[in-house]
This record gives sequence, C-alpha cells and structure tokens, in this order.
Amino acid sequence: MRPTPLPRRRTLVGTVLASGLAALLPASPASAAATGPTPPAAAPPAVEAPAPYVAQAVCDPAPKPGARDLADALLAHYGTGSVGISRECAVGGPSEHKEGRALDWMLDAGVPAQRAVAEEFLAWLTAPGPSGESAWAARRLGVMYVIWDREIWSPARGWQPYDGASPHTDHVHVSLSWAGAMGTTSWWTGVAARVDTGPCTPDPAPGDLPPCAAGAEQPAPSTAAAAEPREDAGEPDAEARALAELAALREESLARVPLDGRWVAQLASKDVGITDPLQTAQDGSHTFSAVDVLAESRAGLATVTDPSALYVLQGTDFGRRSTAPDGDPYWITVVDAAFGGRADVEAWCAATYPQLHGAGLTNACLPRRLTPPHG
Repeated sequence: MRPTPLPRRRTLVGTVLASGLAALLPASPASAAATGPTPPAAAPPAVEAPAPYVAQAVCDPAPKPGARDLADALLAHYGTGSVGISRECAVGGPSEHKEGRALDWMLDAGVPAQRAVAEEFLAWLTAPGPSGESAWAARRLGVMYVIWDREIWSPARGWQPYDGASPHTDHVHVSLSWAGAMGTTSWWTGVAARVDTGPCTPDPAPGDLPPCAAGAEQPAPSTAAAAEPREDAGEPDAEARALAELAALREESLARVPLDGRWVAQLASKDVGITDPLQTAQDGSHTFSAVDVLAESRAGLATVTDPSALYVLQGTDFGRRSTAPDGDPYWITVVDAAFGGRADVEAWCAATYPQLHGAGLTNACLPRRLTPPHG
C-alpha cells in the first residue's frame, strides 16, 4: 500500500545541484519568493483561462515548439537536470508524450538540492499573478497538469495525492495544452489564447491555433484515453532513462578518473535485477531496478561537498574486474576524498553512516583502490 502523502510544503532548502556531477549553483533562501524563467512576451491585460485536461488524441511524438522552448527555458534558468519530451507510439498506454506536448524534467526528490529546484519551479508555476489571478505562470504557459513526488496538480483541483504506477520521485512531469505545446499562448506571443481541445481549431483568432483542414476538426481523444490525468505508461521509459543517465555519468567519470592506486570509498555496487537483503529498493523489495541503482548513485552526492569527488563506474573499469552472475558489470559509485589510506576510508565511512555497523556498514561503504583494471 502506498503511504499517504504528507501535505505539500513548497519551501526551498539547500543549494541547486547541476545535473550529474556538474558544479553547484547557489539557491534562493527559503524566505525568498520562488522564481522562474523570464517570459519572452509581456502579459496581456487578461491571460488565458486555466487549461482543462485534453487527453492524447493522435500519435505525433515529435517535440512541439512550445514544449521544446519550455524545456530549454527551464534548463537555462535553473541550470540543472535533463528533459525528455517524446515517447514512441508503441510504448505503454496513452500519454501526451506521444503528441510531443509533455515534459519529463529529471530531478530526484531524494536529493535535497534537486528537490529544492523542483519545489521552487512548482511554487512559481502555481503562484498567483500580480492581481491575484490563480496559477498565473501555468495559465500563460498552457499547463494542464504536473506530477511530482506522489502528488498531481491541475488548475481545477490544485494539489491532490497521486497513486499512479510511477510515484514521479525521479522527475517532474508537465503536460501542456495544445496551445501551450504549439507556443501560441501569451507567454510566447503576448496575446491570450482561447482554451483549446486539439491541435487545431475551426475558428481561429489572433494568438490561437492554426485552422483545421476541411473535415479535420478537433480530434476526439483516443478510446483508451483516461478521463483524468494519468501518467502510468512511462515505467519502461523510466528504466531506459535511468540506464541512459548511468551511462552518461560513467562516460563523464571515465574521462577524469585517476587510476593511480589512490584509496576511495565505494558506496554502491549493483547490477539491474540484483537482490540485496541488507538494502531496500524503492518498491519495498530487495531487488534493484535501474531506477534504484541510479538513485543510490545520486544519494552519494549528499556525502560530498564537491560533486567532482564522485565517480560512477562499472566493475570492469578499475581494479579487479567484477561482473554479476549474468555477466553484466556492476555499477559502482565511489568517493575520492583525498584519503591517506584504508584506515582513513574506514573512519570516513563510519562518520558518514553512523546509523550502520558491521555488515550493514561494509555493505554500504568500504575501502577500494583506483587501479587499472585487471584479473
């Protein structure tokens, strides 16, 4: 049974952590107003009405211009994470990703700095406008709903518990109206777009969507579309995204890791599908998915002040080569904190994980040496 979410507290903590192992950026203090990207066009006197939920009607996964520009704006303003938009037509069930009008912004709720970024963005997105208008930025952008950390927000219902198959603890999902996705809302044009129900409209006006071709008026939602916003279809993509991010972190680490025999602390050694009776995966079991492996690697960032001290490698990249029973190399996360020797690593492990002892501690943190791969 999924635990009941605690009331949402949209406050800011910590600092903003750039994606993977990038540099740290200062965050706003908790008392400061949440900020967001700067709109390219001034707001009209009256902005858009709140966007209603319009389910997937067609499959056209190419990123739409408004979705693509919003992704660029988020990355430029907040300086962290990565964004995925498209989803192949054959993957999972209905989703606005398959129309190129939904974003998955990869931020981890378990990493305080990344959570702070997500919380700041969502507080800004749903905040009132200069005259008290509800959800000012969301309306100007044409946001239909967002999902984050077991909660879903829409203009009509506000924040509600979300019990979909994915808890959305590793990314913020943003679904856009067609006007928002096509970049025709006041955020981009300075002219309020009318509420839309499809990728075209039979009666266009300035700032609205293009007119439909003859006989091609608003498409009806697909028969499988949910009546309420859902994003349960992306689980296979979550695994694929996690593997892709692990591969990117490994590539970055390989470019700078010094295999000179220095002592490091190994924080994680997992293969997808491995069972670890001493640790618990996100679904409450002891079997680890790619998402769990990535989360464990990300958690290592909380143990260092300099993200460059962390390396994400495979068991065949250094030291005695190690692979899982199925032949796949383990994903291994290590910390290089200028240790003088084995004893220094052991002392650091004990201080970093004071709640662990004996086998539990060595299972989570133990000394290793960065030597060229052998054996």
